[in-house]
Amino acid sequence: MNKLTAKELSNMQILLENTLKPDTFLVNQSHEALSHMRDKQPDKLVLSLLYILVNGQRNYKMSAALLRGMLGVMEDPRKFVWTKLNLDTQALVKFNLAQALGAEKLDSDLRRSVCFVCRELAGTLADCDEIWPELLSALDMLVDPKASDSMKICGFEILETTFKYFTSSYIKSLKELKTIFEITLTNDSFLIKAKCLKAIVAAVTCLETEQREVFETLIPLVTESILVSWKEEEELKSVIVDLTKIADKSPRFLKEEFPKLFQVALATARTLFSDRKIPELAIEFLVTAIERAPSLLLGDKMIPEVALYYGQLFEAILGFMVASVKDLPTSWVNPTDNLRLPFDDDVGYGQDSIDRVLACTRRDFGISLLDPQILKLFAGDWRHKYVALLAGARIGPFVRSPSELSVLIPAICDRAITSQDPRIRLGAVRALKNLAEEAEGFHSNYHKEVVGGLLKILEDSVGRLRQEGCVAVRSFIARLRREELDRYIEPLMKALTKLIDNDTMPVDEIALSTIGKIIEVSPETFCRHYYAQIMPILSTYLGSPAPKFSLLRARLIEVLTILAKSASKERFQPYFPQLARSMTDLQKSRLQSKDLQQMQLLSSWQRICRIYSTDLAPYIGEIMQPLIELARPPLQPYANNVDAHVEDYDEKQQALTLLSVFIECLGLGLESHAANVEALLIAILQSPGNKNLKPMAARSLRNLLVAAKGKYKLDKLVKSSLTALIFALKNDKDLTNVEHEAMAVKEVLLLLDGACFNEAEVLEIFEELMHLAIETNGRSILLNEQVNELDASVYNVEDNLLSLLGETIGALIRSHPNEFTEVFQVIYLKILKESLLVPISNSQMILTLTIMASALQHLTYARIPAIYEECTGTALQFASHVDLRVRSAALHALAASVLGAGQRFPALSSQYFEIIEKALTTPMPEQVSRRDWRISQERAVIGLSHVLCSQSADAPGKTVGMTALWLRNLPLKNSLEGKTQIDLLAQRMALNLASVTGTNGENLKEVLRVIGEVLDTRQVDKFSLAKLLEALQAIMGVAKWEAARNDAYNGLSKILQSRLNGYINQFMKDNY
Repeated sequence: MNKLTAKELSNMQILLENTLKPDTFLVNQSHEALSHMRDKQPDKLVLSLLYILVNGQRNYKMSAALLRGMLGVMEDPRKFVWTKLNLDTQALVKFNLAQALGAEKLDSDLRRSVCFVCRELAGTLADCDEIWPELLSALDMLVDPKASDSMKICGFEILETTFKYFTSSYIKSLKELKTIFEITLTNDSFLIKAKCLKAIVAAVTCLETEQREVFETLIPLVTESILVSWKEEEELKSVIVDLTKIADKSPRFLKEEFPKLFQVALATARTLFSDRKIPELAIEFLVTAIERAPSLLLGDKMIPEVALYYGQLFEAILGFMVASVKDLPTSWVNPTDNLRLPFDDDVGYGQDSIDRVLACTRRDFGISLLDPQILKLFAGDWRHKYVALLAGARIGPFVRSPSELSVLIPAICDRAITSQDPRIRLGAVRALKNLAEEAEGFHSNYHKEVVGGLLKILEDSVGRLRQEGCVAVRSFIARLRREELDRYIEPLMKALTKLIDNDTMPVDEIALSTIGKIIEVSPETFCRHYYAQIMPILSTYLGSPAPKFSLLRARLIEVLTILAKSASKERFQPYFPQLARSMTDLQKSRLQSKDLQQMQLLSSWQRICRIYSTDLAPYIGEIMQPLIELARPPLQPYANNVDAHVEDYDEKQQALTLLSVFIECLGLGLESHAANVEALLIAILQSPGNKNLKPMAARSLRNLLVAAKGKYKLDKLVKSSLTALIFALKNDKDLTNVEHEAMAVKEVLLLLDGACFNEAEVLEIFEELMHLAIETNGRSILLNEQVNELDASVYNVEDNLLSLLGETIGALIRSHPNEFTEVFQVIYLKILKESLLVPISNSQMILTLTIMASALQHLTYARIPAIYEECTGTALQFASHVDLRVRSAALHALAASVLGAGQRFPALSSQYFEIIEKALTTPMPEQVSRRDWRISQERAVIGLSHVLCSQSADAPGKTVGMTALWLRNLPLKNSLEGKTQIDLLAQRMALNLASVTGTNGENLKEVLRVIGEVLDTRQVDKFSLAKLLEALQAIMGVAKWEAARNDAYNGLSKILQSRLNGYINQFMKDNY
């Protein structure tokens, strides 16, 4: 920092002061100057601010704020400069910050400012896999028992923040840390003890089980010196939150002290604090501890004592709920757009807590302890009864027999729902709604009682209750069977139609939505009996120039589109133009992002698009361009601060979703809008920030190309689309987004009928994808080294992504075999072969084998014979790998090799059949998960399918026995793959019937079984059905089997005929 001149420091002070002045022009100029320095002279800017900070000069707090933004990796990435600084500057920053932090006579406010910057920089260094030894040395002085209070406070804050970053360094001195914690917990200052507790929580959270055991003896000290010594409510909140974190991560820490902690937390939950959050936090601590380790309440205790504990806990939860229920204003009886009451969050938390406690006890034991507490509440005022009803409804998901609700249902439907107090009736209808949504067996066994009670509510004198009743009816009928609903459809429709005709908003809007649900559950009955009655009413409302309320119009559109889907197209046709015009006008009105009409309109377009695709053509032009403008990305990206733009952001998501619906369902308007839509989607993919819009844009771009196929030459569209998608792949940091984008790249490549890239472009795309794959794998290794307990889902996403990238490269090979032939020889020698010669991760091995599989299948043996045989040998080497995923990839590569080699590599087919036979007949090993084994076997069957169906028709030979093995493993459960197998089966039978059925029909029963089971699963479309019919006709026409049919065969034929006829009838009804 000695390179800085006095003038430079003075100018920096002026800039900092100007940023705080009321003159907007001066403030903007100063920020621009600082931004310019950050971009062009980052070293000088950082050193200037650092000098001001560590020397405590004026504006040091402003300097600290700017440094936090520039040195913290989690801050705005546009301001981040640490990686742009030269090594000397980085060393100076680390040294000076650590030295200032550990200085004994530093002002406490200045030390805190330095502390904040150190915490941000520690995170950045950890992200770069660097240790900060100077900070660790300073930390020793800060947490020393002899240090000043301000030093200790900063020291424990640093320790709390950095424990997860530098865990490996702290592990070496756990005993010393324990001693420091023990001494600090006896300190007179509550603030210092609280900061110490947070550091203990950080240690417990980051360390492995055996490492954290050293701190177990600290919990009694926490109970004695912190939990009972708080003075301010905020202090108590902080302690309870920290204890809850310990309970969640390592509940065994609390075992010895739990009886004492239980009573303290119970007393806290029962106390009326000015801050109502404190009782909730106390309950959360107790529920979390019991949820994570039910043995905390068991231990050596006898059943009565355990029952007492649980009874006290239920009593505290119910007491918290009752205390949360406040008197309602007189206006609550009026219908409203927002059905939430002021106390709903607290009551809902109490309900969730009951669920969690019941879930970790023996079912009947927990309910037997909750029931008496609920019965006590029924003796109280309306608040107690209200809570009793909602708490009683929580038993629903835990009952095993509907008879266990035989006391509760009459209490709700016969007594509470007829109470003179409307607030108790409100509790009753809400309890029924909760039961309707979660209780098993409730609908089938109590529909008579419930519908009777809800019909009373629909005629209630209080408008708010009629509204809540409609919501409850909608929830209840959503899970009724059609025949059950048909018994009550007449009284329900009578009551709901009356509400639409005579009631006020928003009761009629909810009533309309409920009618829509009735149509969905029982479309045939509704259309037969109520279509003629309801359509004129709905049409009149829709044609009204000024609807009573905007959302009513959206509900009308929703119900009308459900009706359009349920009724025949011809019957609804007279109303279609009016509906389409209303939807178009509503879409053009640029709805606000929080307007519920947005979601209603989106789902309505999806329904109507699938029915009236060509009839919508006249309206598309009016709404496509406004949609494009609405979905256009902002000039300034949202970066990390999406919340500040949430309305605009949500609006763009809605617009992009609707645009995707039009592209996917209609493919209309492409002649005039394709270029604009493509430009919009590419702009979203290439814009920084806006990360949640990118997966949707990737899918929409792929759908656009599908819609354009056959209408345009795709070369130009594909090239620009792939450029944008690969750009997004390279720059997106969210792995889930990257997976969507990679899938879009793959599907775009698969759309190509022929090549549209030259050899140089093919190589460039390949190198981009391989670089991304290597980066993905490297990131996985880096995360594994840095994080002790990483969620397995992170690995799953990266494994899937690597496999997907391999398939994407395969799609490139498939569409460009000529351009790729020369490229592959270079690639194999430089990348793939080398990667298999050195130790690599299983994920990387899967990637390599996946790429090989595509090359072997699409480049063929004739193009690259030497490399072909070498690749095949590699696949054979890994075909028995212990990792099922690697084995599957190797078997896939072998199948591809057989397909690509044809008759030029005759020995390979026999080798492949031997390996696949062993794979499909070997029992599942004990140490392997059933799911992984099933997926592995299915992939082996899929590969075998393609090989069998490619064999020449005149040489069944070995394939007859393998066909029998294949048939024994069919049909597959996965619907998409199951359909593919049936297509292949029909194809193979058409090619050579005897190779499938056997020369004498020995496989015939298996063939009929597979076809029958597939027909039962409804996995066949009209094209597959046509193939199957042809194959079955061929079977029935084999004359030499006619006389040999036995009873079993006749029986199978009848079953098959019945299934087939039933399926054909249903198929014709659904599609024609």
